[in-house]
Amino acid sequence: MGKAGQRSLDRSALVEAAAQLTRALDQIAALPGTAVLRRQQIKFQVALANALMHTKGYAAPETKASFDQARLYIERAEALGEPPEDPLLLFSVHYGFWSRTLWGSMAM
Repeated sequence: MGKAGQRSLDRSALVEAAAQLTRALDQIAALPGTAVLRRQQIKFQVALANALMHTKGYAAPETKASFDQARLYIERAEALGEPPEDPLLLFSVHYGFWSRTLWGSMAM
């Protein structure tokens, strides 16, 4: 599901990607935690947040919750000595918070 979600995201099939990534994250949550699964979880959560940013909007509650969850996953992995292999994942989360603040303030 996760790889299918990534491919959908690459094709800009954003609604489909969000559904597939959500299913993949649900499946990962049901498995025992390993470093490999935590890395996949972070990657898929950031991808989901990006898909939601474009389908629901930058300041949408679903987008905010998705970026919050990605940040939580990254913090947990770092606490276990497993920082994300790709620094762009952390950058994406920071960008999500910045854009949410920017677009959220413009909506008011």
